[in-house]
Amino acid sequence: QIRDYGMTFGLGMPIAVRNGLPSFLNLGFQVGQLGHPDLITDTYFKVNLGFMLGDNSWFYKRKYK
Repeated sequence: QIRDYGMTFGLGMPIAVRNGLPSFLNLGFQVGQLGHPDLITDTYFKVNLGFMLGDNSWFYKRKYK
């Protein structure tokens, strides 16, 4: 049976944008080991970078005259 052990760390930081709505920059780091101790193991590292813009103006219905 293959086993997967790992740890994940994450951080979300608020950033300022022009319109003053909340936006976030997210950073994650994962390290782990996959495999079987007696046969073969693989150590892996993974970095995630993401952002969330708090701009709701995309969803407003606009009227043109």
